[in-house]
Amino acid sequence: MTDIPLGVAAAAATDARSAVRLKFIDNIRWSMIILVLTMHAEPLYASRALQAGAAAFFQKLIRDSPREPRNYVGLGTAQMGLQQYDAAIAAFREATKVDPKSLAPRFALGQAQLKAGRFADAKATFQYLVDEFPNDPRARAALDLASRQAR
Repeated sequence: MTDIPLGVAAAAATDARSAVRLKFIDNIRWSMIILVLTMHAEPLYASRALQAGAAAFFQKLIRDSPREPRNYVGLGTAQMGLQQYDAAIAAFREATKVDPKSLAPRFALGQAQLKAGRFADAKATFQYLVDEFPNDPRARAALDLASRQAR
């Protein structure tokens, strides 16, 4: 199946049964990509083509399920890997609107703000995290880093 590009496996099928099987395989392949991209705030080892494909995939997921914050986090993560920090910030900000109490989207937002050189914004984001999640050591460490960078 590796000779069939992601996203077109089902379209390459000659009958309905093959289409279902290939769509299932395609979904498994995408699930593995999503797992890799969403487990790391900045996927260092994924190729640009893979990240661009993941960004397009997450944009489709957002169109289909606009109230799912994981889709925005996935999009922002792929955009971080593509060094599209402003776009990533917008995606993570949208995820925080959809799920304002979740730690992961806001933490990713702060990381994107740091990468984009928006140190004051990152400091405010991480301060919010420290206030909301005072026992999370990552939030405190990130706030310290943003505070040093903002000087």
